[in-house]
Amino acid sequence: MIALLAVFVGVLDFAAGDPGLDYAVAPTPPQLSALGVRLAHDLRADGTPARHIAATCEDAACARRVGAAHHVARVVFSSATRHMAMIWSAQASVVDVASGRVSGPYDVGYKGDYDAIAVGVDTLASALLPAVDRRAQLAHKRD
Repeated sequence: MIALLAVFVGVLDFAAGDPGLDYAVAPTPPQLSALGVRLAHDLRADGTPARHIAATCEDAACARRVGAAHHVARVVFSSATRHMAMIWSAQASVVDVASGRVSGPYDVGYKGDYDAIAVGVDTLASALLPAVDRRAQLAHKRD
């Protein structure tokens, strides 16, 4: 018999990645939070029970603590880096809160102004689905 458990994924705000360039302007905190909200929305649109958590982590240990505090099974922590005026990248990892196991990092790059970053986040959500998708987790439990 298979126990169907509600599996929730917490999606944290994006952290600002450091491109190592003095002239590269980092995304603002509201922009980084909006990216986390968008990523959670994209995952929900694909059927994953995800919710946004207003917190930022730059490593798996921090993400695991936040996930435990918010009672989620997995946590997505991400960063967005502005390398030049029109060159961006985003990176995300998924942490299993119970085991501490990390999937990722998953990386995407894109070219355009800040509004174009949405395309990168949508692509990132697609890359994350195998690590967070509830149906895949249930199929694994049956094996």
